[in-house]
Amino acid sequence: MITDTRDPKTLKKRPPSGARPSQEQLASNFLGNQNLKSAGGATKNISSNISNAISGQNDQYGEVKQFLGAIKLDKYFDKMIDNGVEDLETILELEDSHIEQMGIPLGHKLKIMKKIKDTRAD
Repeated sequence: MITDTRDPKTLKKRPPSGARPSQEQLASNFLGNQNLKSAGGATKNISSNISNAISGQNDQYGEVKQFLGAIKLDKYFDKMIDNGVEDLETILELEDSHIEQMGIPLGHKLKIMKKIKDTRAD
């Protein structure tokens, strides 16, 4: 029998099976909240800096989040960003074939296209 000799207090808790950790949690786990001293003696919290950068990146794609959130299809946020759809201007240029190429199912594609049509009319 193999015995785990690691101290359970120092082990990172894993998210429940199927749960996806946030980008902030990943950065914190990766860096272990380490503080480093720069040549000038100032202390920088690397984890905090990365979390701030990630938050800024999420704000950058706020139009995509808002658009998808309005039709309760937030789960396609990553798929949109991965395909270069990063703002409302790009979303409004999408056509059926583009959404189909992203692998979005028919029913959800119809919801997205309806929202695009309604947004264009406004």
